[in-house]
Amino acid sequence: MITCGQQDRVSDVGCNTGDLSKALYTYLKTVYPYCDIHMLAVDIDSTLIERAKEANENPYIKFMTCNIMEQNDQLLIQITMWIHLNNGDAGLLAFLKYLKAIVIEPQPWKCYRNAQRRVKKSGNSFELYECLKIKSDVDLAFWAAD
Repeated sequence: MITCGQQDRVSDVGCNTGDLSKALYTYLKTVYPYCDIHMLAVDIDSTLIERAKEANENPYIKFMTCNIMEQNDQLLIQITMWIHLNNGDAGLLAFLKYLKAIVIEPQPWKCYRNAQRRVKKSGNSFELYECLKIKSDVDLAFWAAD
């Protein structure tokens, strides 16, 4: 995946507080010590991004709040549940279709329910939650649709 070009870009989507982002960057620099690796780590939650920024000492890792459905990256590490909850079935399938490489960590439906409960406690809701039809084997649903 890393080509050691002018700048090799890696994205971590759904980075939370950035711990995995920093560990991945360290690993990549160990494997590709002469590459100019830059990482963009994003999350939809601005509170988590602020924590990540406060704890970050690496100038080659940038943390940012964003909706990744508007991005065009080569490698994304993501918990697909959040993409699914925020963008629905069609958004999830579109996300999986445009990637060149992905590490998928499918979540069981009970995690979706728990996320919806937590958001409801704050007075919000995932508006597409009730419309989701893909409720298991998310990765298999994509490959079957292709």
